[in-house]
Amino acid sequence: MSYDQALKDTGLKSLYERRDEITSKLFIDAFNTKDKLNKLLPSTFACPYNLRRKKTFANPTNSTNRTQLNFINFNARNSFTINVIGQ
Repeated sequence: MSYDQALKDTGLKSLYERRDEITSKLFIDAFNTKDKLNKLLPSTFACPYNLRRKKTFANPTNSTNRTQLNFINFNARNSFTINVIGQ
């Protein structure tokens, strides 16, 4: 039995989906001013123009792939899919 078939039969989500949900939830929770991770978040990005793809954070420049994929930078870069400012 394949992994995908076993997931369908048991009704579970894949490891990738579960990790994505957990990191997204943690990143959203970091907006709480009492959270210790709040100090690590990059500054918010305010653009006066109505763009198709709105950014929530100013993207820091990353010199290596490793720094691009760390928790804070990865979620800040991909936060346009998460509506975090209104929460």
